[in-house]
Amino acid sequence: MEIDYVLRDAALERLLSDLEVDNRPADRARLDLRLSALPDDEKKILMLSYKDGLSLPEISEVLGMDEDWVRQRHALAVLRLRGRS
Repeated sequence: MEIDYVLRDAALERLLSDLEVDNRPADRARLDLRLSALPDDEKKILMLSYKDGLSLPEISEVLGMDEDWVRQRHALAVLRLRGRS
């Protein structure tokens, strides 16, 4: 499965809002750096959630992974993006 790891427009705004980050160049640069450092599975989950608008149960189905595992990885990825992990 090929995933485009670039967030644009509404998807980016939703992620920034959830992370409580302003859409200023310095904040975007930090977010881009943290996003690029995430493990691929966490990037996939975030992209499917924010870019494609899938729910965590839907992501679980698409990836063929346990829903609890997907929830945990999503939460961990958000913490990492916030700089708290």
